[in-house]
Amino acid sequence: IDEEVAAEKEGFITGSIGKSIADKLGYGEKSEYEAGLEECCPSLTWQQRLWGFGLCFAFGMVLSYMSGFYIVRPAKFAVIYTLGNLLSMGSTMFLMGPSSQFKRMFHPDRAVATILYLTTMVLTVFVARKTGKVVLVMPLIFLQWVALVW
Repeated sequence: IDEEVAAEKEGFITGSIGKSIADKLGYGEKSEYEAGLEECCPSLTWQQRLWGFGLCFAFGMVLSYMSGFYIVRPAKFAVIYTLGNLLSMGSTMFLMGPSSQFKRMFHPDRAVATILYLTTMVLTVFVARKTGKVVLVMPLIFLQWVALVW
């Protein structure tokens, strides 16, 4: 009887539905997602990861919002706004790990948007620091936003 149960269990786990259930229960091989999490922060529990994500994301949103108070000072505005965006984007690394995050960001479907986003971040800070002109910084902020929602 034990052999029959083992054979039935083996047959169930090899099927696609059975494999996904077995993976969720911890009986299957670790996914790339789970391996990336263990690689980044092996000692963090899922609850700690959620707290890290929430705090990092919230702080990033607060910085992005607060940057609006410095709209007349482009260098400060650009640095605070860009730092807020980086924190918000980096918050998801708590959930999926950095290697998985970068693989998804540079997937062929998203690579152009990622490159545009990162480039506009650097250009925004550079132009704001060098020129200090709102007229030059605002289009870059707009492009940053477009690349983010793309």
